[in-house]
Amino acid sequence: MPSMLPEFQRIGREVVYDFVKANLIVDPQRFFAEGFDKRMAAGYADSTIRSARAATQAACVVFVHSVLDDFALELCKVAVMLAPEEWEDYVKQKKVTLHEVRQAKFEDLRRKKLDELLEDLGRESLLTKLDRLHACCKPCSGFNPVTGYKYSRDRLEDFDTLRHEIVHGDQLGQELANASDMLMDAHKTCFYLVALMNGRFGLKLNPCFPQWMAETERMAQTIRVAP
Repeated sequence: MPSMLPEFQRIGREVVYDFVKANLIVDPQRFFAEGFDKRMAAGYADSTIRSARAATQAACVVFVHSVLDDFALELCKVAVMLAPEEWEDYVKQKKVTLHEVRQAKFEDLRRKKLDELLEDLGRESLLTKLDRLHACCKPCSGFNPVTGYKYSRDRLEDFDTLRHEIVHGDQLGQELANASDMLMDAHKTCFYLVALMNGRFGLKLNPCFPQWMAETERMAQTIRVAP
C-alpha cells in the first residue's frame, strides 16, 4: 500500500482542485498560500490507505476464520468416521421411533444420529468444534508439534470474537494492530490440528495423491505468473 501513496496524493490534489473550481473553498488564495491544498491532499491519501488497509485486514480475518472453521468441521467428520463410539455420549439421549428400531441396526441408527450431530455442529462456533476434537483426540500434556506455536483456546476465542465483531459489530473499518499475528496463528492452528489427528489416529498426508499433485502444480504456476 505505501507504493500507492503518490497516486492517492495525485488523486487527492485533483479532488482539492475540483473543490476550488466548484467554489466550495472559502478564501482560495489563502488556501493555496498557506499550503492547505497539500495538507488536504495528503489527508485524503492517508485516509484512503488506512481505510483500504482496515478493509483488507477485516476481509482476511473473516476469510481465514471461515477456512479454519470448515477445516475443524471436516476433521470432526473424519474423527466420527474413525471412532463413532467416542461420540456416542453426544447423541445417546436422542429419540428414535419404534419404526426406526424395527427397521435398522444399532450401527445404522448411531450413524444417522451422528450425521445429525455433525450437521448441527456445522452451525456451532469454531471453539465448539475445536473442543470436540480435543475431547476425542485427548492430546497428552505438553503436546506441541508445530514449531513456534502453542495451542491457546483463549487466543482462538479472541480471534473468534474479532470475526464476530467485524461481521456483526463495529470493528469493520478499524485497523487491527496485530492482524498478521492472528492470521499466522490461525494458519498454524490448521497444522496443529493435522498433528492432533495424526497423534490419535495415525493419519498422514499423502503428497503423491494425484489431486494433491495437480493442485500443488496449479498453485506453483500461479506464483510463477504473478506480477
